[in-house]
Amino acid sequence: MYTHQATADIRAAEVKRGAESQLTIIGVTGATSKDDEIKCRKAGMTDIITKPVKREHLRTKIKEWVDKMEKEKVHF
Repeated sequence: MYTHQATADIRAAEVKRGAESQLTIIGVTGATSKDDEIKCRKAGMTDIITKPVKREHLRTKIKEWVDKMEKEKVHF
């Protein structure tokens, strides 16, 4: 499934079930233009990282979002 559509489907399902918070979706893309980032955000992605994915960058990005969720006391 196309990632933008999959993300949009997840967001639609969250709305349908009345989710109190959104799942964090970090898109991984080979596209690096500002237009591509905007498309990812419009689809509902929370954040993006670009390929090639470096382990440390991925680890940092995930930690950033986990820390944010803990601070905001977000639970799923």
